[in-house]
Amino acid sequence: MKRWYHLEITISGVHRARCGLVTAAVETVWPVDEWRRINQPGADGGVLAFVAAGDGALAAGDTVQALAARLTEAVWTAHDAFCTVAIAARCLDPHPIERLTFDAGAYARHQAQAMLLPAAD
Repeated sequence: MKRWYHLEITISGVHRARCGLVTAAVETVWPVDEWRRINQPGADGGVLAFVAAGDGALAAGDTVQALAARLTEAVWTAHDAFCTVAIAARCLDPHPIERLTFDAGAYARHQAQAMLLPAAD
């Protein structure tokens, strides 16, 4: 069963020359709907920070921790140097709903069981 998530991936300390490679690497691991550049205090013009956001599904058996590790590895490989990667994952699946219906057969079993019980005084 797939589970749907919204991810916000914050990447900071990216060298401008590697920015395109980093964004492409993220998009090979997770679908991104939006990229936002954020201000990074004290950074010179050659270092960037940005947030990628998007919705996608984890396949059965996959975990957020494993996905986060794959994303981070892809970013670091593309950047070819350390940069900070922070991931916030929010599950989008609704709470499970259990629907139960009792048919005429269930009622007949109920009635049969009631016939076997001693009468209440």
